[in-house]
Amino acid sequence: MEPTPTPPHDAPHPTKRRPRVLIIAIGAAIVTIGLLLAASLAGDGDNHNDRSDRGETAATTAPDEQATATTVPEPGAGGTGPAQATTTIAADPQRDDVFDDGRWRVGQDLEPGRYIATDITGAACDWARLADNTGETVVAAEAQVANQAIVDILPTDTAFRSRGCGTWTRYTPPDPPPATTIDAGDWVVGEQIQPGAYLVARTTSCHWTRATGFEHTTNEIVQTDGSAISLEGPMHTQLAPGERFTTKGCELWTKTG
Repeated sequence: MEPTPTPPHDAPHPTKRRPRVLIIAIGAAIVTIGLLLAASLAGDGDNHNDRSDRGETAATTAPDEQATATTVPEPGAGGTGPAQATTTIAADPQRDDVFDDGRWRVGQDLEPGRYIATDITGAACDWARLADNTGETVVAAEAQVANQAIVDILPTDTAFRSRGCGTWTRYTPPDPPPATTIDAGDWVVGEQIQPGAYLVARTTSCHWTRATGFEHTTNEIVQTDGSAISLEGPMHTQLAPGERFTTKGCELWTKTG
């Protein structure tokens, strides 16, 4: 029987490779896990940045309404104390159906139509329909109007000037019933005041006009205080539907029939 050959002294033993391979495999796994973890953290950071950017944009971008309106606090009762309400005022300086004192171009700054001013302080309202933009050519005008003013602005007018009248708005008929007494100002017979016979005490300061329309031209006049036949006793007038009745400096008119 032949003796079993003895392997050379420096030949590798098969079992000596297993620990090194296992260590290398574990190390590779650890590196892979580390890379995956790093990638995950980096992705979370990007997502967080994206959310932050979107949140910042949403917080700093104003809504469309803020670009066109401003909210102004109103004072409390009597003009003192904390604000009780807010009023939204349009930021657009060109408002076709609402305008304040000043000179306005018809067809550009405001549209033609019938307008009314109701916040007049005292008898301070002075307005004019103009045939030019300089204010030198007057089509029709009224001065020292109290309480409320009503005027038809025509497409043929070039401009409209207002002083002390406050805010003008498009005229719309009020809810019925019409009144049976008449204070100072311009009135639409049949819509604001009832048609019929009215009287007022005679005073030297009382001036009034019945007219067929609201252009405030002389050819509209039907009757004035100067048309009265009698110079004694109260003044009388008969108002028809659709007419304009303008009264200045008079006491309260009362319906008699």
